[in-house]
Amino acid sequence: MSKDAKSMIWDYLVFVIFVIASTFVAVYSRFFGPKEKTKADFVFAAGKVSMAAMMLSIARGTLGVRSFLGYPSELFYRGSTMWETLYGMVLAYPIVCFVFVPVYFSLGITSVYQYLDLRFKSRLVRCLASGTYIVRQLLNQGVTVFTPCVALNTVIGIPYWASIFGITLVSIIFTILGGLKAAILADVMQGLTMIAVSLAIIIQGCIEVGGFGAVFERNKADGRLDFLKTLMYNIPVITVLFSLSWVVGMVVYATYASCDPYTSGYIEKFDEVLPFFVEDRFNYLPGILGLFMASLFNGALSLNVSNLNSLATVTFEDFLRPIPYLKGLKDKHQLYTIKAIAVLYGFVIMGISFGVGLLDGVIESSMLVTSATSGPLLGVFIMALLIPCTNWKGASIGVITGHLVTLWITFGRLTTERPPTPLLPLSADGCTNSSFNDHILKPEHQTSFWTVTTTTPTPVNNTGNFSYDIINTTRAIPSDPLTQLYSVTYMYYSLIGCFISILIGWTVSYFTGSESDLYDQELIHPVARKMANFFPGKKRRYAEKNFEDKTFRGSINLSASAASVDKKNGNANLAFAQDIPMEQTEVYKTKL
Repeated sequence: MSKDAKSMIWDYLVFVIFVIASTFVAVYSRFFGPKEKTKADFVFAAGKVSMAAMMLSIARGTLGVRSFLGYPSELFYRGSTMWETLYGMVLAYPIVCFVFVPVYFSLGITSVYQYLDLRFKSRLVRCLASGTYIVRQLLNQGVTVFTPCVALNTVIGIPYWASIFGITLVSIIFTILGGLKAAILADVMQGLTMIAVSLAIIIQGCIEVGGFGAVFERNKADGRLDFLKTLMYNIPVITVLFSLSWVVGMVVYATYASCDPYTSGYIEKFDEVLPFFVEDRFNYLPGILGLFMASLFNGALSLNVSNLNSLATVTFEDFLRPIPYLKGLKDKHQLYTIKAIAVLYGFVIMGISFGVGLLDGVIESSMLVTSATSGPLLGVFIMALLIPCTNWKGASIGVITGHLVTLWITFGRLTTERPPTPLLPLSADGCTNSSFNDHILKPEHQTSFWTVTTTTPTPVNNTGNFSYDIINTTRAIPSDPLTQLYSVTYMYYSLIGCFISILIGWTVSYFTGSESDLYDQELIHPVARKMANFFPGKKRRYAEKNFEDKTFRGSINLSASAASVDKKNGNANLAFAQDIPMEQTEVYKTKL
């Protein structure tokens, strides 16, 4: 982009002010706000954040930096296919609310991984699930940190390594100073800003092309909105937030439909199209480009802080706290340990971010790592909640097998040469000296019309100066079964991993079941308990529990099923629950 530094003074100023303002939230929280006296203050921000702020912070996760920057370019060059993931999102909310949450809520637990501990009476299953979560979040955060670097490199010229290092460093400082409370407050500021910028882009684009009707018709005519033949109109508010970036993409495409910036050589990567639009069309508003860049930077920053907090907490609670040497740590020392783990993860994420350029764009990178790791994780929770006969042996083997299969397919996909991803038709036939603003227009394009050599660019790597050439690739015969397997879209990896995990886990559990697998029936969904009576085989039996302290039922953690059963005398295995001091062990008597 050709905007000089002098003309961008307001953009630089707004960028710096906005970043400082967001960082000030953490500084204020650390030195002027309520002090962090316990680990819960840092991890949960208990009692310090309003419900409205919490809701906006959660909703902002739907409009993250990956969707903010990646979805418009995805619609522009590949169409609205990924917009249809909205169906899964809409379906997921009621499933979670009416299937999973009621069981968790009735147990009074605060960690979904603790539930697996209770259900399977196995720390192995809990660690496999929480380990999967850690790996998935680390990979996703690598994509999140890399995303704003594309725009920062394009507009300001900051090298990728400098942007990645800067975001990581500020995130670590933010985490040490502020914890979850600071991240939530920054999310509020960031969420409102990103929504405002998105609406400004939509309004400006509609003005450019003659209204939203013209935007819709142009996108529909050029094949960008095939799925809107089927889109329902009565979907929740979350749909609006998720769809906002796609609508931005519609507006950007309608503006550049006859003169594509990528085809005409004004951008080098697909993900640059939105920053290019802001720089091109908002020149009359000094500082708007800086606000846009700051929203990307702070978006990655706040998400990174939130996830560093979560990753460090899960790692400490599930992997380090059970170690005998660490059991006696005071609450203050536990907090220091969690912060140290967060710092370590910050640098791990920085390293992962440097490798994201190997993949085709931020959206594909995000969807690939999410799909490749989420299937077995979903599978183990389905087995725990909805399949009564599954035990820890089946769950463990199922999760491990699901991961091995999905990893095999993922690496096979990267090492096998496949046809390039097809792009929708693009055009530069309508380019004139008025297609872009004067401060953007190249000197050789000052004439009324110019000719571009191609109208549909070959879809090569477009995320940076990286290439698949560094990976050993093999060209296989198209009819080869392995090639066909590796050619399956990564959107199905979650389904494959989940199905294999459940199939293997269910089968192994069927052949390895024993009396020691008895557990509290409240750990299974009521509908699943009733349906289990219709399956062939022995009738499912559950453990009976005698409460020694009946008032403990409403406390934070419930360990009725966490204790391992001694079949001879009905006593609980106290060693099993030793890593959770707040949990009171109860006594089982098996019904034989």
